[in-house]
Amino acid sequence: MFNTKSDTYHIFFWKSIPISFLRREIGDGFSSEKKYIYDEARIREAAESGMTILDCQYDDLSIRMHMPKSEQEEAAKYFCNEEEVNQEILKLCEKYNLFCNISDDRIKKALRNEPDWQQGLEDMVKAYRGYSSLFSFHIKDEPGTREEIDQIARIKNYLAQLCPETESYVNLLPGNGAKYEADVEYFIEQVRPAIISYDRYYFCKRKLEPQPLLSSDEFISERLFTQIDGVYEKFDAGGYFENMEIIHRQSLKHNIPWMTTVLLTQHAHYRELTEGELRYEVFTALAYGATRMSYYTYWTYHTVNFLYTNGMIERDGSRTRYYYIVQNINRELKTVGPYIKKSRSSGVYHIGQETDNVVYWPENGAEFIKSIYASRLIAGFFDDQTVLLVNKDYRNHQRISFRLSDRYQASQGNESILLRLDKVTGKWLRCYAYQGQYFLDLQPGDGELLRVERV
Repeated sequence: MFNTKSDTYHIFFWKSIPISFLRREIGDGFSSEKKYIYDEARIREAAESGMTILDCQYDDLSIRMHMPKSEQEEAAKYFCNEEEVNQEILKLCEKYNLFCNISDDRIKKALRNEPDWQQGLEDMVKAYRGYSSLFSFHIKDEPGTREEIDQIARIKNYLAQLCPETESYVNLLPGNGAKYEADVEYFIEQVRPAIISYDRYYFCKRKLEPQPLLSSDEFISERLFTQIDGVYEKFDAGGYFENMEIIHRQSLKHNIPWMTTVLLTQHAHYRELTEGELRYEVFTALAYGATRMSYYTYWTYHTVNFLYTNGMIERDGSRTRYYYIVQNINRELKTVGPYIKKSRSSGVYHIGQETDNVVYWPENGAEFIKSIYASRLIAGFFDDQTVLLVNKDYRNHQRISFRLSDRYQASQGNESILLRLDKVTGKWLRCYAYQGQYFLDLQPGDGELLRVERV
């Protein structure tokens, strides 16, 4: 049975599959009419990665610009009937239990307020609304001004009249500070999105100049690494949690769910990631209550400005090791995520110093936990008596210990039990305390969901 939009914890990937890998031309060599066959295996592969929403951006200008200059002229020769391609992909996605985030040039024309833009959107909706795999229309990525937001609101409101069951998707810029939060709230109030989406990339690198003379110990520390053009230093950019605090706060205030985009590909000043760093991005967002997740990117693109590496699928169509790393994370995400999605965040607390403005663990405990002993941790509580504990050390395993609040201790036969969700099997397993103290092992960047119950 096809997944419903509301029951699934959705996982989305930017830059999914280029048109040249989705279809190939067939014909007898005599007919002038072009005919194509679509590669079902590529859709199945995307579904098997854990993806639930396919990014339907093919051979438009932005895709061509994600190719080396030497290939752009050839890429521009592609003739792509956008509507026809989208319809074929929608049909294939129905077969493999995938939804589609549809891009269509008629949306761009409407944003430019071209004549007859309403008729264009009406024709677009008519072309797609009969497909059960239709999830959303992609309106805009990273609007930069309030004027753009006003244009987006106009398009979203018209589409909501035409096709109220389909989302209008917009992804916001990252940012910090009072003005940024005011702009986020302006977007929410004007557009009333189905979900608040933004991206914030945290894991960076910088080239060391002049090139240092290094000892082996400095490389063993994993802080430094080499590329073909020199020595680089890893660093973590500021503002990651502060940005998330803003989105989390606005989400709760306006009762609208939120999602974020996880950095995957190395490009520009963003570094190659470890599994621990990928888990850190996913599970810190879950601790703040993210009800959907996306990755940047699925396919490994190259642009005229940046060299992309480490997507899940290489430029030649082969799988990279990240396909399997992310696939495993997504299996766990689909186990933990539905519990996060159906609950409401009730508090997020940090242990371990941050440069960002965050809320630290209270001296007298929080909710049903009295005390925690850890070096770097996030505790994200939810209104269904659950807490997600996340290891903020993305390099090292961490063993933590904690005690439940007094009212949850055994007293006159009124006892509580603590359960841990097995991320592989989906079963809740009982945790046992030693002298009132619980112990939990957390892998680098990983998280564990716990629930307390009265017995």
